[in-house]
Amino acid sequence: MAFILLFLIGCLIMKTRDITWLIFLLVYGIDGCCTIVHRVMLHENLGEAHRKHAYQLMANELGMSHVVVSLIYMGLQLVISLVMVYLIPNTVLAHWIYLIVVALVLAAAYVLFMKKYYHLHEEYLASLKK
Repeated sequence: MAFILLFLIGCLIMKTRDITWLIFLLVYGIDGCCTIVHRVMLHENLGEAHRKHAYQLMANELGMSHVVVSLIYMGLQLVISLVMVYLIPNTVLAHWIYLIVVALVLAAAYVLFMKKYYHLHEEYLASLKK
């Protein structure tokens, strides 16, 4: 499914020459990019398995149902996408402003979420060493 979406969005980007259509993947993209930055800051090997994505923290350490976590991500991405389609003017400038604002808000939410709950992941890692 992800490959189909990536292909369709890639075709849309190539046809319109407007990269801001990546906003349709922004929730997942921000989580992925921020997780990579976080792991680089921790000097971790990016090729090794980890459990540091926000959705993994929600499902594993916070004990939320995987379905609930998926619904949260889906709902957030759906709202962001619908706003893009129905409320944002169809101009490149409007798309860029919306993309930047939403990306900054999501990145700030990611950082705040990690600051609040990342200690649970560290506690989990420490329990594995015992």
